[in-house]
Amino acid sequence: MLRRYLVPVLALANFVSAAPAKRTPPPQPQIRALWVDGFHAGFRSPQECDQLVADAVAAHLNLLLVQVRRRGDSFYTHSLEPPAEDDAYRPDFDALGYLLEKAHAAGLRVHAWLNVTPIWRGGPQPPLDPKHVFNLHGLNAPGADNWLTQTDGGEKHFSVGYFLDPGHPAAVQHIVSVAVNVVRNYPVDGIHLDFIRYPEAEGSTEAGGSHAGYNPVSVERFHKRYGGTGQPAANDPQWSAWRREQVTNLVRRIYLETHALKPELELSAALIPWGDAPMRRADWPHAHAYWRVFQDWLNWLDAGWLDMAVPMNYDVQAKKKTRLYFEHWIELEKNNKKDRQLAVGLGAYMNSVPESEAQLRRVAARSSLKRAADGYAIYSYFASSKDSGGALLAKLAEKPGATPPLPKRPAAKEGSLAGVSPDTDGATVEISRKIGNARTGKRWSPPIRVLTDGNGFFGATRLKPGAYRVKFGDHVLETQVTAGDVAVLPVPAPR
Repeated sequence: MLRRYLVPVLALANFVSAAPAKRTPPPQPQIRALWVDGFHAGFRSPQECDQLVADAVAAHLNLLLVQVRRRGDSFYTHSLEPPAEDDAYRPDFDALGYLLEKAHAAGLRVHAWLNVTPIWRGGPQPPLDPKHVFNLHGLNAPGADNWLTQTDGGEKHFSVGYFLDPGHPAAVQHIVSVAVNVVRNYPVDGIHLDFIRYPEAEGSTEAGGSHAGYNPVSVERFHKRYGGTGQPAANDPQWSAWRREQVTNLVRRIYLETHALKPELELSAALIPWGDAPMRRADWPHAHAYWRVFQDWLNWLDAGWLDMAVPMNYDVQAKKKTRLYFEHWIELEKNNKKDRQLAVGLGAYMNSVPESEAQLRRVAARSSLKRAADGYAIYSYFASSKDSGGALLAKLAEKPGATPPLPKRPAAKEGSLAGVSPDTDGATVEISRKIGNARTGKRWSPPIRVLTDGNGFFGATRLKPGAYRVKFGDHVLETQVTAGDVAVLPVPAPR
């Protein structure tokens, strides 16, 4: 791995000098992240973890995005899912727990990277563990017990494997439970969502629509809300909006449930910037993320459902076309991150070290609107350069200077609210803030209206602190929203 390529780095500067030492200003805060995938050497044993931490420290990095869930499995022992099937991994080794201890001691933060919807790549054999979600709710599961997404032609296998459908409430419940379980059992600094989307389906076009997302349970829910029968057309605008809504609802729920447990947690996500970027925000619906895989991530930033955006800007620097793609996307990203953090993802595996350094300089530059990214994320530890496995990290290790601190999130001025309206799906929930006082009497603001998901969950962010009234069905509940926290409503008893 990287230790073959890293050059020795001085542990201490030589301060012995006849002249007074010139004080070096402390480095400016910056995200310097590294994706560490679960399919190669990185953290599968104590030795790999120790080497990873040493390499990250030497390269002046400060954040590790570590893939502890590949496809319905886990590299940690306090898990709801079976251990990863990997010859280099011992199932009783708590890789996440061990790495957190070592990384935190070295001053590194860690986000637990979860592949959200993919659950099996495919091949001649299914997962060995009979309790694997693919074995329980995959190809052979009957009726509503089958959680897989499929095409409008009934095909369940996609180019990168089998996926859970975000429109299936039971699949959503399982995904959320996995994320919450990690936060409850490990001192992670964040959860990092990957594949938080539908799969790309062959034959999909912007005009013709996407052919993914046709799990029968999701289709039935769609018709219950809007009427109709049969198979929705791939380019039906209402059906496309439905699929986007299912993914957004999943992000919303993971954000609110994990932050209710740990308000300081960071929810980050690997985001899609395929092809060329929209030149204007109004052109966002033409982006592949929006229409092809229903990942409406610019609006997630607007709503505050993410703390950190990590777009996967994997572009070849040597080719003019893709170099321009890179520049156009990071311009859009910097200008639309709102008050969230932005770490621009680099595909270092497809570029030489000088080309990656050129991209890093573009990341550091301000946009035409004088807005900046907060740093970068390198893909990946195993493949940080096409020329040699650790060449980019080795180059970063040669650079003098201290590791910068991570940027601090702005002090929270707003809060969030979450609850469950039992046995509802797509029901309207009205959320109003108290705006009266002792003199004027109790009055409430015009309501914010949100819909429940397939499990009856609802929520809202960016709420001003204060007293709130929440109305759903026959229930009226009041709660207090505080800045930086999630007010969780009690589940009302059936009437």
